[in-house]
Amino acid sequence: IPEAQKALQQPVPIDATDSPLAQRLSALKESQRLPWLLQLVRQESACVLGLKSPEEIPLERPLQELGLDSIMA
Repeated sequence: IPEAQKALQQPVPIDATDSPLAQRLSALKESQRLPWLLQLVRQESACVLGLKSPEEIPLERPLQELGLDSIMA
């Protein structure tokens, strides 16, 4: 999912007090963050799109091509 990969390419300090998501990410090793975040995005996107499984969302396709836009979020 290009959007998630792009977000992780820009280093941003994680303050673990910001949110539960920031806390979870800060607890992971840096090498574990991208796979974990990609799975989270796929799970949530599959739910919004009414898909049976997160694996139905190809990693290489932008979410907009799958029909997910800011209105659905």
